[in-house]
Amino acid sequence: MKITKIAFFLQFITNLCIAQQDLYFKEAYDYLNQRLEGKTYNFKECVFEVENAYFEGKISFSEFDSKLNTIIKLCKMKIEADSI
Repeated sequence: MKITKIAFFLQFITNLCIAQQDLYFKEAYDYLNQRLEGKTYNFKECVFEVENAYFEGKISFSEFDSKLNTIIKLCKMKIEADSI
């Protein structure tokens, strides 16, 4: 009986987590859909919406933008270094 209660509780928590994650992806989908319907969008913001859904809304755009700019700089440095 005790194991049944624990199994039920774990299933309930799992379903709750899945529902919450689905909510993040639904919000990202709605955002992308609105951008595509309007025919104007910022690619970086669209990528952020999907990434933020994956991380369950725990990242900020400024943090995402900063890390992306760092990666861009590293790529440019690598291109310059290989060109020499």
